[in-house]
Amino acid sequence: MNKKAAWTDKNLKAAMLAVEKGKGKRESARNFGIPYSTLKDRLKTKNTSSARYGRFSTFTLAQENELANHCIYLAKMFYGLSPIDLRKAAYEFAVSNNIKNKFNEEKKMAGKDWLQAFLKRHPELSIRKPEATSIARISGFNKDAVQLFFSNLNEVYQKYSFQPDRIYNVDETGISTVPQVTKILGLKGIKQLGKVVSWERGRNITVVCAISASGNYVPPMFIYPRERMSDLLKKDGPIGAVYECSKKGWINEELFIVWLKHFVKITCATPDNPILLLLDNHSSHCTLASFEYCRENGIVMLSFPPHTSHKLQPLDLTVFGSLKKSYSNQCDLFLRNNNHEKITPYDVAGIFKLAFVRIATVEKAQNGFKVSGVVPFNPLIFTDEDFSPASIMEPDDEMTQVDAQLDMHTTILDVANNNSYQPQNVNKQPISTNRVTIQQISPLHVKQNKTSKRAGKKGASKILTRTPEKSELQRKENNKLKKIIKANTKIIKKEKTAKKTAVKKKLYLKDSSTSGDEAIQDLCDDNSEGEIDEFENELCILCNEFGKTEMWFRCGVCKKWAHKECTGHDDYKTYICDFCK
Repeated sequence: MNKKAAWTDKNLKAAMLAVEKGKGKRESARNFGIPYSTLKDRLKTKNTSSARYGRFSTFTLAQENELANHCIYLAKMFYGLSPIDLRKAAYEFAVSNNIKNKFNEEKKMAGKDWLQAFLKRHPELSIRKPEATSIARISGFNKDAVQLFFSNLNEVYQKYSFQPDRIYNVDETGISTVPQVTKILGLKGIKQLGKVVSWERGRNITVVCAISASGNYVPPMFIYPRERMSDLLKKDGPIGAVYECSKKGWINEELFIVWLKHFVKITCATPDNPILLLLDNHSSHCTLASFEYCRENGIVMLSFPPHTSHKLQPLDLTVFGSLKKSYSNQCDLFLRNNNHEKITPYDVAGIFKLAFVRIATVEKAQNGFKVSGVVPFNPLIFTDEDFSPASIMEPDDEMTQVDAQLDMHTTILDVANNNSYQPQNVNKQPISTNRVTIQQISPLHVKQNKTSKRAGKKGASKILTRTPEKSELQRKENNKLKKIIKANTKIIKKEKTAKKTAVKKKLYLKDSSTSGDEAIQDLCDDNSEGEIDEFENELCILCNEFGKTEMWFRCGVCKKWAHKECTGHDDYKTYICDFCK
C-alpha cells in the first residue's frame, strides 16, 4: 500500500491551527502525520485542500470551472468551441492573467495532454460532432412563435376534442441511390479508406410519410424525378404505397392533392369524424385546392412555425433519423449481396420497404409526439434556456407579425422577464479590473437590434383550414393566374413575330460504329419518310409509352430507345440503359 500523501485535509487544518497557536512546525507535522515540507508550503499558500498525486494543474478549480461553464454556454448558443479553440483560449487565459504555465509559446496554445486531463477532470464535457443548424432555424425557434403554435393547437383541441388516433403529422424526406456511407473497420494509419457505392452522384427520390399520435403509420408516397411512371418502380415496395413522378422529384400542389386523397382513403376522414393534420408551411401545402379538399373531407390542417421542424415535428424528432440510417444499412447489404450491381431507382422501393418495416414501431411514433409537447399536450415542454439562442440572434423588430397574432390568442405560456441563458456554477465574486475573464477572450457577440431596410413578411403557425385563410389563398391563386397569363402572352407575341418553321425532331443516336466524339444526328420533318417512320412505333423501354416530339436516347448496347427525361442522363454518347448495366 502506498503511504505517500496518506494524510487528510482535516489533519492538515489541525496542524496549521496548532502552528498558529504557537506550536512548532516540526512538532505539529509529527503530531498530525504531515510531511514538514508540505506543512511549510501550505502555510505559505494558505491551501487547505486534500493531498493529490502528480503535478499541480495550471489553473485552479474555480478557473477550470469557469472554462468548463463557458464551453457549455457557447455550445448551447450553437457556437461551441473546437478542441483547438479551447487550447488557444486556455493559453490566452493563462498569459493574460499571468498564470504560470508550460504551454507551447510558439503555437500559442495549450497541449493535447492538458486537454485530455481537462476533459477527465470535467466528465460533463465531451468532444462531439454537432448537427449543422442554420441561422434561420436558430432564430426561428423563438418563444413567441412556439407560443403561437401551442395557442393554435389548444384552440383546435378545445373545438374538436381530437383523440391520439385522429392526430397525424406529415412531412417529406429525401432518399438517394447513393446514401450516406456508414463507418467500417479498417487498418490503422491508412489515410484513404474507400467503400463501394453505386454512382458518383445519386438520384434523389422524395418519400411522403405520415404517422399518428397513437402509433399508426400511413403507407408512404414515392415521387420519382421523371416524366412518366413505370410499374417497374413499384417492385417490392411497401404495401399500400402510392407512386408518382414529377420533373425534379419534388412534391408540388397537384401531388399533395393526390397524397391527401390517399390519406383520406387510409384514415377514413369525414366531416363527422375529423382529423388533425400537422405539417410545415411549404407552398405546396398552402393552396386553395388543398383548403377546399380538406374542408370537404374533415381535415383540420395546422402548420408549424417556419424553421422549427427540428424541435416541433414528430417525424423529424424520432422517425426520419433512424429511417435514413436503416435505409443506408439496407443499401450496404444490397451491394454486398449483389456484387458489381448498382442501385437504380427500380430498386429503391424494395430497399426502402426493408428499412421502413424495421423502424416503424408504435413507441417511436408516440415518442415523437411526446417530446414535441403535442400529445400529451404540454406547452411548457420548452424552457427559456431553449429559446435563449433566438433571443440573442433575432432582433425584436422582426417579431412584430408574430406579436400581433399573439394578441388574438389566449396566453398559455408565462412570459419570462429574461430569456437569456446564464451559465451555472460560475464564480460570482466581483472581478477586479486587472483580471481577464474567459468571456473577454472568447466572447459571444450579441446581434444588435437594427431597423430592417426591407420589411419582409415573416411566416407563423396557422390553422390553414380556418375560414379567414380562404381569402388569402384566393388572393395568391389570382396572382398566380395573372403571372401565368402574362407569361403566355409574351410567348404568343414571340410566336407571332417569329418565322414559321417546320417542326423538327432531333434524334441522338449512339452507335458502336461511331468514331471519336462524332454522333449521328438525323433531322427530319414529322411528315417525312425514312428513319422516323420506323421510329414512330417505337416504345420507350423505361415507361413503355410513345412520344414523337420528345428527345430520345438510344442505348449503346441493346440499341433500344428511351425518352431523355426517363433516362435521367444528359449525354447521349455514354448512355446505357438500366437493363444492360
